[in-house]
Amino acid sequence: EEKARLDDEVAMLEEARRNEEMEVRRLAEERRAEDEAKMIAKLEADAAAKALAAEDAIRKAKEALEAVSSTKKDIISQTIAMAEREAIAETEREIMAEREDYKEK
Repeated sequence: EEKARLDDEVAMLEEARRNEEMEVRRLAEERRAEDEAKMIAKLEADAAAKALAAEDAIRKAKEALEAVSSTKKDIISQTIAMAEREAIAETEREIMAEREDYKEK
């Protein structure tokens, strides 16, 4: 009877330990998911800020473009288009690099 009681107590303690381990893993996973969500939100906010800055610069360039001659307009238009592509590509590279850095952690 004493042995059965001790066996039951050991079984209950082992179950409690397993439950505790599962809770620790669950909390760690929850924390990782929260950290990842925060990092993604930060990356998206950074990308949005860069996009706004690029749009503002492009708007100003387009305003300046209206004041110059047709030949110069063509050159400036090509430069603006190239700058737009480069800004987008740079933002994408930065986001991907930051995501890769975050995933490696």
